[in-house]
Amino acid sequence: MNIIRLSCLALLMVVFAMACKPNTSDVMVETIDTAYIRQLPNMADTIIPMMPDTGTRLLGVVRGETIVLGNGQKSMQLWYDVQGQIVLMTERQLGKLVDSVAFYPNGQRIFKLNFNDKGKADGSAKYFYSDGRVREDGRFVNGIKTGVWRSFDEAGMLKETHEYTSLGEKLK
Repeated sequence: MNIIRLSCLALLMVVFAMACKPNTSDVMVETIDTAYIRQLPNMADTIIPMMPDTGTRLLGVVRGETIVLGNGQKSMQLWYDVQGQIVLMTERQLGKLVDSVAFYPNGQRIFKLNFNDKGKADGSAKYFYSDGRVREDGRFVNGIKTGVWRSFDEAGMLKETHEYTSLGEKLK
């Protein structure tokens, strides 16, 4: 009987500790399967080499390629640094930008953004530290920060919260 009481007490303590959890960056970014990404050229209908523009060169990009899949239904642009590591990946469906991901040298994501059919950030957005912890998260609507945005320190603790209007104006 005492064992049952102790077990129930221990379970209640665990539940209480979880309920009292502080605001932390509890979302860890998943590691990107770069082995899968590196196999994309083998699955491609067409591969088109690309040269970086000024903006992508600033990220350390030295070359790129467009991987066309599914008879042109989908394409992936992969941008590589001098060591051959993937620095940036974008995905298009039917020619429209739908996703963009940039990578730290260790393979973790720098950011994760979704895009609308006009090519503007739209939907949930996350920016990460190099260990995968969330640095900032919030939502874009048609390229404008909207709603509540949270910033976290490197330990994952909430630093600050800001709220934005639908026009992108920060509320006090």
